[in-house]
Amino acid sequence: MGTAAFFDAECTPAALDRVAPETPVFLAAGTVHAGMLNSAAVKWFGIDTNAPPPLAGWYGKDARSKTWDGVVHNSAMLPLFLRVTSDGMHEDETLRAYFANELKWGVTSNTFLEYHPAARIEQLARVNALFRVRVVPFAQYETGQKRRRLEQVKVPAAIADRVTSHGEKWVLDGTPRERTAPLRAPYADDPGTSGQVDYPDAEVRAILSESVAHDQPLMVHVTGDRSTEQLLDQMEATGGAKGWAERRLRIEHGNGLAADLIPRAKRLGVEVAENAMYINEGLQLAQRGTIWTPCRSLLDAGVPLVLASDGAPGLPFLNPFLDMMIATTYPAHPQEAITREQALIAYTRTAAYSEFAEGRLGTLEPGKLADLAMLSQDIFKVATEDLSKTESVLTMVGGKIAYERERR
Repeated sequence: MGTAAFFDAECTPAALDRVAPETPVFLAAGTVHAGMLNSAAVKWFGIDTNAPPPLAGWYGKDARSKTWDGVVHNSAMLPLFLRVTSDGMHEDETLRAYFANELKWGVTSNTFLEYHPAARIEQLARVNALFRVRVVPFAQYETGQKRRRLEQVKVPAAIADRVTSHGEKWVLDGTPRERTAPLRAPYADDPGTSGQVDYPDAEVRAILSESVAHDQPLMVHVTGDRSTEQLLDQMEATGGAKGWAERRLRIEHGNGLAADLIPRAKRLGVEVAENAMYINEGLQLAQRGTIWTPCRSLLDAGVPLVLASDGAPGLPFLNPFLDMMIATTYPAHPQEAITREQALIAYTRTAAYSEFAEGRLGTLEPGKLADLAMLSQDIFKVATEDLSKTESVLTMVGGKIAYERERR
């Protein structure tokens, strides 16, 4: 369900009831941060409509309803989504096909954010592909008023040369698309709201402190400038620069890392992973007048920048060269465009640094793993409109050929 449909006054759970009174209907927004259910779906899920929204969850299109109305956000949404979606990536042949496609682009490693990491690692052991995967336990949904605990899993020795499991991923807010990213000023297209802060300060401090106690690098989804400020405030409260500068906390998306917050992020050792699909929606976000996604400004300030797809199988944004094309043109804010060399570094050297793997990955030099790709064209010289057509001719992982294009 697109944003226009989500906010259409005639698109309501009651309208779904009229169209499908007996059939369960569950519409998910494209971000998977919001959804809408008809009465039959409520019954199918067994939802207690008298219960208040869970911790970090919201009801209503405006995310301000205190009672059930058939529209869900964040932790009220994700458990439902997980129940009805059978992740095709957990089918072995689908995963093999996914890896094969990545290798054709010259991609040699991925980070998988997993709600159930043990199941993924078991599958990776079965598939046993020549491809590197970092599995990061992901805790986005909660039960009642308690945060879901993360599941750390040991990797079998047979695949430990290619698969690792470390880190923690949390989601601190929604997204600008549904106006649930918390802003420091009202949304330009709906002055009546400025989004919702999912967690109180004490919970954010607990998430931060637990990652330190677990000695795990932390990845945090945060898109609003108010929630970004909250995160930085609580980092200051749990050790400040002395405690965080070397821990490489990574902000995912970084839409709300406003100009006044960038110096603080730099001082606290924060890294930022940007995603081209959100850079590409910059024109839409600009209409809201409050959020923009910095790229060049981060590099100018010395904040490490990672480029990543944030994608799923079948999405065009898995193509790293399409992402590179967008990041180096940045239609909404051309002044934030970066060079192709900077984009390549963000995908490789800085990405390895962000997961504490710079000693073995990210660059080609003696002593590091021979993960490399020979490309079909010179990505520094090809025309912008042709950049996304780039493919790998030969991809190697650990010095072994993982993909070789057929001669044409």
